[in-house]
Amino acid sequence: LSEVLQTERVFTNVSKGEFAKAKDLQKVFGTKDEEEIARMILDKGQVQVSDKERSQQLEKTNAQIAEWISKNCVQPNTDRPYTISQIRHCIQQANFNVHPTKPLKRQYLDCVKLLQNIIPIQRAKMELLLLVPDREDSTTAVEKTMKENDVEWDVETKSDAKQGEGSRQYRIIVDPS
Repeated sequence: LSEVLQTERVFTNVSKGEFAKAKDLQKVFGTKDEEEIARMILDKGQVQVSDKERSQQLEKTNAQIAEWISKNCVQPNTDRPYTISQIRHCIQQANFNVHPTKPLKRQYLDCVKLLQNIIPIQRAKMELLLLVPDREDSTTAVEKTMKENDVEWDVETKSDAKQGEGSRQYRIIVDPS
């Protein structure tokens, strides 16, 4: 406990250096033992963040969202990414507000939806590689499933001379959502 606390005393006003009175401690915490009270505060209390710390955290989150959008989204007509500065400018135009406790990925997805009202933007398609043994039953099932789901793909057949068997390599393009 002494490694965590600067002092083991409980204050009513730390900036003025006013210590809490024993009767006030008894009334609020049900005990006068300041070490026990310190443990209660550490276990059940809330961390207070200064305006400067909060502002820095929001700016950091905003920068991460802009970076994710720049990395994972493209201009639909050209399939080229936007720069981080372009994204940050559009985020400001959209009046997107970063939330300090919401998961970053959720905010990223919400921001992309909001940006679609301002600029042409979409999430970049993902490229997957699927290796399937070159047997007719396997390849037929895979190709049938991809056709049924309107999946964009191309195929390359490879053979392994050592093992005497081949495989089909499917390059699949899918929407990340």
